[in-house]
Amino acid sequence: MENLQLPIQCVKTKFEDFEFIKPFILNLLTAPDPDPHDTLSEVDWNQSQDFNRPWVKYLIPHLSYNLTKLAKSLNYSNIQIANIWYQRYESTDFHSWHTHSNHYTGVFYIEKPKSTPPTQLSFGNDIIDLEASEGDIIIFPSLVVHRSPVNTSNEIKTIISFNFNINADGHNFPK
Repeated sequence: MENLQLPIQCVKTKFEDFEFIKPFILNLLTAPDPDPHDTLSEVDWNQSQDFNRPWVKYLIPHLSYNLTKLAKSLNYSNIQIANIWYQRYESTDFHSWHTHSNHYTGVFYIEKPKSTPPTQLSFGNDIIDLEASEGDIIIFPSLVVHRSPVNTSNEIKTIISFNFNINADGHNFPK
């Protein structure tokens, strides 16, 4: 067997109007009762398909605009968000290695002090740190193994994660 070294499509972009929406999003985030088995201070994954949560209803038009713009720059169309949730990492919180469903995963950094850990991608023995700042969105294929290492700082990292599918109609494939 031969391992093929193939590039993956991983994109980072700034969320347009981030400074305007940030305080509204942070104000609307409300965690359900914490799960004692979870490694995160707050997460609403169990509601990830509920698009009627107040913060989701507020964010979706802004997120859709940003994702559509990004998709068009890559010659894709018809983005369909399958699920969306938020995660808050306080000191000692982490999210171990995992993958997601659907075509792509997005991580939108709402709070990301420099002292908090980056999202990491794993490619066999290689680990790549995805350096991000508040207001960044990073998109990568959902099948890529990734994690958020232990937050060793006393600062809070808050992300919104989402999975989505794309339609490749109109993609400029090679002849």
